[in-house]
Amino acid sequence: MKRTITCIILLLSFILVHSAPALAQNGSPPPSPFNHSQTLSERHTMLHDTILEEEAPPGEFVLLDALVMRPLGLAALGVGLAGSIVILPFTAFTDSGSIVGESLIKKPFDYTFRRQLGDIDMQVNR
Repeated sequence: MKRTITCIILLLSFILVHSAPALAQNGSPPPSPFNHSQTLSERHTMLHDTILEEEAPPGEFVLLDALVMRPLGLAALGVGLAGSIVILPFTAFTDSGSIVGESLIKKPFDYTFRRQLGDIDMQVNR
């Protein structure tokens, strides 16, 4: 019974991840803040709308992030922590502990806990 439920959950998460719409940008360039034909209040409104659009991800992404991506990030953090402990003796000789800590612990931690809910495409190297 547990195996069937696990298979169903994995299948549903696979379908959910692959059916999520792609985050693509349209081909038009962003509006220039130096357009002199606009008044200051129009530029302020345009900037405010742009910031609001960036802060409010679609509901599908929030749901996908909360139910799938955050648990996967937590699992990646656990695997990275275990992997860094296993390769600790090798990093001591090569003085590459900061690289291992950055890529196996810090990036999964930032992706799981420090990004806005629904921001699935966050670049982890910020």
